Amino acid sequence: MEKCASRLKRWTSTWLMGFLVISAIAAYGKSAFAGSWREVAEGRDCGDMDVGACTPNNFIPDPTRCGAGLPAKSAVCWNGTTFRNHNIECSGPDSAWCTYKTTPADSCTGGAQPGVLYECVETDSVPTLAAPGTVVLSVLLLGLTIHRIRRRTATS
Repeated sequence: MEKCASRLKRWTSTWLMGFLVISAIAAYGKSAFAGSWREVAEGRDCGDMDVGACTPNNFIPDPTRCGAGLPAKSAVCWNGTTFRNHNIECSGPDSAWCTYKTTPADSCTGGAQPGVLYECVETDSVPTLAAPGTVVLSVLLLGLTIHRIRRRTATS
């Protein structure tokens, strides 16, 4: 009876360890979305809620600032001609530049410098190796557990 309890304990600990490893891999490898900027409206601004630095000399938002886990939800850009924002810290007068906001585009109101409002939208999911890795790991752990049980049973 004691031998059987010992086997059960080892079998349970093997499966528990496997579950913890698989859970950690699955949590780490959740798909993140790759984003892109979509123009929402011209002649709008979004008061305050700026995040990060501006991108000077560019009338299109920086694609690396849009995606899962990034704080920017919207961007406002000025081309320096039709839309101007004379923020000398970001650029010279009459220059093109963008700033990034934590406010979603549909909630953007206020702001004294109308420009072109963009929103960060999901374009696709970035596949990770977590799903295939989890399956492979599960199969390996199952095989290892079966092998250990058979080996111990044969020696008993």
